[in-house]
Amino acid sequence: MGKIAAIRLIELYIIILIICIAGITILGAYTAYFDPRDYNIIPYIGLILPFLLICDIIGSIYLLVIRKFVLAILVSISFFIGFDGAGYNLNNIIKAASSSKSKDIRIMTFNIGENQSNQDDPENLKKISQFIEDENVDILCIQEYPTDKETDDSLKDYLSFMPFQTFIENNSEYLRVAIFSRFPILSVKPFLFKGSNNSAISANLSINDKIIKLICAHLQTTNFNQTLRYSKYKISHQAISKMDENRMIRADQTDIIKEEIRTSDLPLIFCGDMNDPPASYTYKQIKQCLTDGFNDCGKGIGYTYRGFFKLLRIDYILYSKDFKGVRYRSPNKPYSDHNPVIMDLSLN
Repeated sequence: MGKIAAIRLIELYIIILIICIAGITILGAYTAYFDPRDYNIIPYIGLILPFLLICDIIGSIYLLVIRKFVLAILVSISFFIGFDGAGYNLNNIIKAASSSKSKDIRIMTFNIGENQSNQDDPENLKKISQFIEDENVDILCIQEYPTDKETDDSLKDYLSFMPFQTFIENNSEYLRVAIFSRFPILSVKPFLFKGSNNSAISANLSINDKIIKLICAHLQTTNFNQTLRYSKYKISHQAISKMDENRMIRADQTDIIKEEIRTSDLPLIFCGDMNDPPASYTYKQIKQCLTDGFNDCGKGIGYTYRGFFKLLRIDYILYSKDFKGVRYRSPNKPYSDHNPVIMDLSLN
């Protein structure tokens, strides 16, 4: 085989690979339609979708360089389909950073679990609380709330400017969820998920003479990051099986939250750590008729998980049509392995 023929053959293989990745990218954009209890492999495509998008960009550039313009356009189209499916947002990039519309509520959801890496260092917890106070938050939803009495009492004291508080007890030392509020909490419905240490709270709050439903949830972890951390970046069959098991547990939890949302006739806000990206069954089922605050007011990639190369958005604020998003932020803070999500909302 001549040198030119060999180069053309390699070029053909590269083009085939680029086209295959583009096709997988499009499939990844629709993984939310596949129930993980019925499909084992497809949900993983949604998890690696950010990396597929990077490959699409590289592939498009390569095709342009070798003058395969039609193929470059097709791969670019697959990128934009995948970008939208990944829950990223180009629509608001050219909009102003903030709106002049007034807010009724400033709400924050924050997984503070990384605080445990320093043995629940009181100083870190104090910094988190000070940050929350400085942000003038009205309603705070916390996931992975520490349970030892000293930390428990400290956080309650630090957040005393939000006098209405509710917590949920479970069997885990770190996986509790909690709600702190400046507004009265009228009633509380706890969810202790079967076969899991994760949990959720559904609470009715009185805001400006209106009653709203607030759901604070922490769903089953994927175990992906833990697998990498404790197996020295080696993925074993046992680790994959555990991830599959957790995904099915999370799907069961999703159905419970979905039903709580479906049966509510109150203005509703969902806050929490889904442990799944927008290209997932979990996100699609919970979101349904709700508005994603990031899609409404955010822009760009908008990651909330500080690991995984800062490409994943797994923490959400979703709301019913009774609310309108005024401003969305997810500031990069070192207090946890998650960024907080902060939204200003107006109540119609």
